[in-house]
Amino acid sequence: MEMVKNRQEKVKNREVDGFGKDYLGLLLKAYHDEGHSMKISADQLVDECKTLYVAGQETTNTLLSWMMGMIINETLRLYSPVFAGFMRDVDKPDRFSEGVAKATNNNPSAFMPFGMGPHTCAGFNFATNEAKITIAMILQRFTFSLSPGYVHSPFPVLAVRPEKGVQVIINSL
Repeated sequence: MEMVKNRQEKVKNREVDGFGKDYLGLLLKAYHDEGHSMKISADQLVDECKTLYVAGQETTNTLLSWMMGMIINETLRLYSPVFAGFMRDVDKPDRFSEGVAKATNNNPSAFMPFGMGPHTCAGFNFATNEAKITIAMILQRFTFSLSPGYVHSPFPVLAVRPEKGVQVIINSL
């Protein structure tokens, strides 16, 4: 409501010529419509703002969750925390767009980065959520790209690790 009050105050004090051309500005114009043809109530104005905020946040959160889930699954498939002892296919995160079962042709042993059945790692959900949160926090504050000198060299020890490290260029936003 603070944004609404600020815009109304600026129009009232003649600091600006109108409420703006964005969605909030259009709603405020409809709220203040003197002709009554497009007039909306204060409750309708608030409800529209809530709907936009909730729907926008929900769809963005869902999109990011799916994207990060696919990226994390593909990373785990290529570089499992536990060395599986076989070569991996090329990087293709969208293979998980329809879920793990579809990506593995219903072969549960084709994707088991944290074990399987009674031997599933107790930290699987924690590790996956921690990775999503960490990625989200990094992307809020930085851009990064691989260094031109980066050499891709997965090295199987207990976990598959980059033998020569992962050289990245990090820039603050």
